[in-house]
Amino acid sequence: MLNVLDNAVKFAPPGSTVRVRGGPGRLTVTDQGPGAPAGNREQAFARFWRAPESRALPGSGLGLAIVANTVAAHGGTVRFADPPPGWGACVHIELPVRP
Repeated sequence: MLNVLDNAVKFAPPGSTVRVRGGPGRLTVTDQGPGAPAGNREQAFARFWRAPESRALPGSGLGLAIVANTVAAHGGTVRFADPPPGWGACVHIELPVRP
């Protein structure tokens, strides 16, 4: 969760909003940054992949890969979802709910 929030803050413009919503077994983080183009959304979870626009920024391209591996290890999924109008990136995490 920390990595997803860190990315939202890093890529959203100063003074913008990061929205965090959750419930049992789910978390959605939406920001007002540039977002992830639909063609790059799956690649963003690959190790060392970085969007061309973000290559000058700090980071190694491992954060979302670690998120994806950790979520998968717990039986869940993570993906970029279509953001609401006026928003940038929208990352959705689902984990199984255990009694």
